Amino acid sequence: IGKSVEGRDLYRISPKEIDKNKKTIIMFGRHHGDEGTANWIIEGFTREFLKETKDFHEKFQLILYPMVNPDGAKHRTRYNANSRDLNRSWDKKISKSYDEAKIIHQDLKPIITSVTDIPIVLDMHGSF
Repeated sequence: IGKSVEGRDLYRISPKEIDKNKKTIIMFGRHHGDEGTANWIIEGFTREFLKETKDFHEKFQLILYPMVNPDGAKHRTRYNANSRDLNRSWDKKISKSYDEAKIIHQDLKPIITSVTDIPIVLDMHGSF
């Protein structure tokens, strides 16, 4: 969906076609690059999500941004390449969000305005 400050890819994992009538689970991972265990949490959640029944998948869809801060992950630091805490870089207005959070916000905005039900948004952090 775009590039980090240092030019690393930013990804969204989602259905090819977003179904506006399905309940939508939104998940973010690794706002803080030094919280590597967030990857395990995301992997486990995604594995279980994919195992769910057909009935479940007829009702729910997952929108996943697995690595919000790839530069911080590369350098094993909490902050991105502009020394920002990306978990604190979001604003209701896209124009006031920063760096990688702004790129993800721009990608996510049309999705959240098109779907009818978002029962949960998950922000996966990890410990040291």
